[in-house]
Amino acid sequence: MLKFKTIKAKFAAVTFAVELIENGDFERVDTEKITNSLFFGGRKASKPVPHKGTLLLVDSDPETNNATRSVFEFRHYSVFTAETYTEAKRLLGEIKPDIILSEAVLPDGDGFAFCKEIRNMTSAGVVFLTAKTHDDDMLEGINAGCVDYIKKPFNIDILIARVEAIMRRKELGKGVGNMDGKKSPS
Repeated sequence: MLKFKTIKAKFAAVTFAVELIENGDFERVDTEKITNSLFFGGRKASKPVPHKGTLLLVDSDPETNNATRSVFEFRHYSVFTAETYTEAKRLLGEIKPDIILSEAVLPDGDGFAFCKEIRNMTSAGVVFLTAKTHDDDMLEGINAGCVDYIKKPFNIDILIARVEAIMRRKELGKGVGNMDGKKSPS
């Protein structure tokens, strides 16, 4: 009988949350309470999961931004998105990302020039996620200062592994702004 009551309570919490979401009342959805109800029997989780870092996604395709953002938010990253380089530059005035994941070509500019231009604004590592797949494009991106170049379509698990490798290097004090291992300015 106890198990039935527990399952019934979990179902009620999820049903209530779904109703709120369907009605657009996102502010009333208490995700922590729902998570605790579903996974911890109503008790609070024992340890909060630490924040892993801040990412800025720059891509003109909102679906790519949203899908990639969801994956990294699930892994406890703070994620900001921009669909233009102009918007990305504005965000760089407001946030301090650890890594910038950027398309190499957007309607308002060239990613390689953007990478060079933002060096005086941030020490964040730039990773190009791009359909520009020729070796010359990759060399141009690396020479512009990117720390990684990933060709589209990309495997999300590979992207996650590369982002986490960059974050580990950053934690070790080697910096992410330079491929030569010299410490980047903070």
